[in-house]
Amino acid sequence: MRADRRDTWPIITLNLDVKTEEPEHLAAIWTLLREYEGWLTTAPRGGRLADVQPLRVGPVLVLTGESDVQRRAFYDAVPEGQRRTAAP
Repeated sequence: MRADRRDTWPIITLNLDVKTEEPEHLAAIWTLLREYEGWLTTAPRGGRLADVQPLRVGPVLVLTGESDVQRRAFYDAVPEGQRRTAAP
C-alpha cells in the first residue's frame, strides 16, 4: 500500500516558457490546463497581485512568464475570488 504523501506536494513544477503570446495560443493553454485542474496547485485570485491567497495543493504547480500579456491572460482574466476563468 502506498503512503498518501500529500505533504510533499507539489512534486512537479511545470514552467511554461511561452514564446508567442497570441490570444488563441494562451486560450489553448488555459483549455488544456482546465482539463487537468484537479491535479493543479491553485489559489483564488485576490484583489491585487500582492494579495496572497491560500493554496489548494495538487501534485502539479504551473508557472508562467512575467509579461503583461501573460498576466492579463492568466491572472487578470480570472474573476476575483475564483481559481480560473470561466469555460469559453
